[in-house]
Amino acid sequence: MKKILLMASFVILSSCRYDGTFSRVKNLKEGKEKVEAIVNDELTSENQALLRDYFGQIKNVIYEIKNNSKIQKYVHKKFNKFFKNTICNEILLDEVSYQTIMEKCQVSGFYICSEEVREYKALLAVSKEILSESEFSKVIEEEKCKEKLTNLGVINE
Repeated sequence: MKKILLMASFVILSSCRYDGTFSRVKNLKEGKEKVEAIVNDELTSENQALLRDYFGQIKNVIYEIKNNSKIQKYVHKKFNKFFKNTICNEILLDEVSYQTIMEKCQVSGFYICSEEVREYKALLAVSKEILSESEFSKVIEEEKCKEKLTNLGVINE
């Protein structure tokens, strides 16, 4: 009985640990909304902090999943339960907003934003590699998402 209780506790605790990654993915929605609100504003230090936070969260989540096989297995196991096909539109910035930000980050030939901003498209390409073919197909079932990822260069069609 003790062994069963111990194993059940281990399973529950290990899945809770990976739920933190899922929570960070859901938090990207709030970060995206903040970034969209400042797209047409001046690039103040506060706005740069918002950009660094949002794009940094994307980078951290993607590399956390990519570099941890246990989290990858958990993501694949819980994918259909956790990810809706609207997630792309909820958490990812579109091409027009991203280009507007990138134009503001280039000042007199210098790049003044955090590197995570510049790496956005490459990070999205890495996230595509993490997902299985069927999982990625589910993500792009939503036409707006497919269009967004195509415009960002993640999908070559």
